[in-house]
Amino acid sequence: MSNFEQQHMEALIAIRDETKKLSPEQEAKINLLLDVQEAKNQAKFKEINEKNKKVEEIEARCNSLEADLKRGLSGEEKQAKTQEFKSFEQLLLKGPLAIKGTEEQKYLQERNNEQGGYLAPAEYVNEIIKKITEVSPVRSAARIITTSAKEIKFPKRTGLVSGGWVGEAQTSTQSNSTYGEETIKAEKMMVYTDISFELFRDSAFDMKREITSDISEDFSRLEGQAFISGNGVNKPEGLLTNSSVGETVSGAASTLTGDSLYTIQGFIPTGYNLAWMFNRKTLHGNIRTLKDTYGQYLFVPSLGSADMPNTVAGLPYFLANDMPDVGAGTYPIILGDFRRCYYIVDNQSIEFVEDPYTQALNGKRRFIVYKRTGGQVVLAEGLRKLKVSS
Repeated sequence: MSNFEQQHMEALIAIRDETKKLSPEQEAKINLLLDVQEAKNQAKFKEINEKNKKVEEIEARCNSLEADLKRGLSGEEKQAKTQEFKSFEQLLLKGPLAIKGTEEQKYLQERNNEQGGYLAPAEYVNEIIKKITEVSPVRSAARIITTSAKEIKFPKRTGLVSGGWVGEAQTSTQSNSTYGEETIKAEKMMVYTDISFELFRDSAFDMKREITSDISEDFSRLEGQAFISGNGVNKPEGLLTNSSVGETVSGAASTLTGDSLYTIQGFIPTGYNLAWMFNRKTLHGNIRTLKDTYGQYLFVPSLGSADMPNTVAGLPYFLANDMPDVGAGTYPIILGDFRRCYYIVDNQSIEFVEDPYTQALNGKRRFIVYKRTGGQVVLAEGLRKLKVSS
């Protein structure tokens, strides 16, 4: 029994002795109140004793740890370690206010790992910071066809039957439509990367997923370039490189003119659903300042409706980062019905091959990734390039 409990018991006995001098009714009432209060006090004593036991257990553990820390240390080093431990003990038992503003506070430092820095690690965010990879809009504008073959063939009408006027009882001339074939081959993009066994197994990230994501981004960039300027040799044919696509000059040696954006529209047959394609620099650095002969800007912003997008000279546009910038002799703008005139053929989605053997002796695992995609102009009459030239 603690001293406090002993004093409490003596006081309780003294109170009960005094109640004996009262009437039996008063004594009974006071004894009842004392019994209730005594039950509450006993519960409180029990709670305090349990807390004291926990504190004693913590102190015992701390003393054991202190003894371990002291082993092998001597002199100033032992003294510093002992002081650090005492400060840490006070922090655990009583909280940060126990050492705030005291001499012990200097021994717990976040900037020094051994003196507390290990207890305050930097937060690790499970996210990789990545730059934006601009993806070409050609895929969203063109027609996409999937196939399981290495290439796809389309019948194509190359000539229209030619009729004529004849008089009564006169013989008509013979004419037939002519046909050909358009072939689009699914070309192959491919890359491989090696990862050490340690990185593959110990990384906080799913490295297979990260590799697939990064290569998907790069393949999107690569095919976007080819859809615009590919030469058709082991890659898609680009919109700007097809020799059958006509061109219109801007009317100025090194810049665009408002008149040329109207003139070019007249060269494409009626019936095609036309749209522009140019890059962001061309839009904001050149087109948005162009005006017609009445002083009205050719760029008209949207009214916030999906059915009424931004327009340039009355037509919507696609922003393609792979289109050339405005400059002398360049083709910064192409106009056309891209869905009808340019086909993209996808053989499959990205294929991911895991090779655990080839580089095994070097402690690495190889991942091979490839994708087969083709692209080609199929109706050149529905497309037209704008060349910066006088």
